[in-house]
Amino acid sequence: IAPALIFILINFNKPAYLVGWAIPVATDIAFSLGVISLFANKIPRSLNIFLTSLAIVDDIGAIIIIAIFYSHQLFLIYLLLALITVLSLCLLNYKNVQLTWPYLLLGLLLWFFITKSGIHSTIAGVILAFTIPHQTDTTKFSLLKSLEAKLLPWVAFGIIPLFVLGNAGLRFSDLNLQLATSTLVIGIFLGLVVGKPLGIFTSAWISKKLNWTHLPSESNWQDIYGVATLCGIGFTMSLFIGSLAFPQINSPEMNMIKLAVFSASAVSGIIGYLILYFSHQRKNYSA
Repeated sequence: IAPALIFILINFNKPAYLVGWAIPVATDIAFSLGVISLFANKIPRSLNIFLTSLAIVDDIGAIIIIAIFYSHQLFLIYLLLALITVLSLCLLNYKNVQLTWPYLLLGLLLWFFITKSGIHSTIAGVILAFTIPHQTDTTKFSLLKSLEAKLLPWVAFGIIPLFVLGNAGLRFSDLNLQLATSTLVIGIFLGLVVGKPLGIFTSAWISKKLNWTHLPSESNWQDIYGVATLCGIGFTMSLFIGSLAFPQINSPEMNMIKLAVFSASAVSGIIGYLILYFSHQRKNYSA
C-alpha cells in the first residue's frame, strides 16, 4: 500500500502516469535473496526465511493486482471453463495423484482459458502451483518438490536471464535531466526505496505491538528494516508490471520505468546490505 500511495501522491496531477501505480509494489525474489545470500552465516537463518516468505507473498499480491487491474475485457464462458479446470486440479490434489502429465495437461488448458478470459495469464501458473500435491512426511514422494528441483536450473539459468535481457533495454542515449526528474521516475524510485521499507516495517511494528506476531529469532528491528529495504529491489516484477501499464514498445514511459527500477533496485540493495552488515558485523550463526 505504501509504495502505491507514494506513487499516486507524486503523480496525482499526471493522469497519464497513474496507470503505473502498481509498478513499485513488487519485490524481485531472486535478486533480494541474492543480496542476503552474500552474508552466508553472518545473519540468522530466520531472516532468510522472513525475506523469502515476505517476497513470495508480495509477488502473489502483485500477481493478483495484475489479474484484477491489468486484465482486458472478461469473457464469462472462458472463466467458467477455467473454474472447471481449477476444480479438476483440486480433485487431483485431493486424490493425491503423483503423476506429472495430468497437472501439465490441465495446467496448459488453464493457461489457455485464463488467457482467453481476459485475465492476465500469469495467474494460471500461481493457481497451478497451489494444486500440486506435497507430502509433509519426508519418507513419501513429493511431486511438488520433484518438479521444483527439475524446474530450478531452467528458471535460474534460462527463464530469469532471458526475462532480464528482454526487459532491460534501457537506452542510455535517451537519458537526460528532464527524463530523470519526471514524476513517473520519482514516483517509482521513492515508492521502492522509501515506500517498501516504510510499509513493511510499519506493518511489522504494528502487528508486534498488537501481539499478532513476534520478531524472527536472534533478530532486532534494525534487521527488519534492513530486510524491508531489500524488498525495494523490484527489478523483474516491476519491469513486468510496467510493460503491462505502458505496453508500447520503446515508449518514453518504458525508458523512464527502466531507469527508475534499475536505480531504485540498486540503491535499495546497497542500503539493505549495509544495514544488515553493520547489524551483524562481528557475529557468526554457523551453529
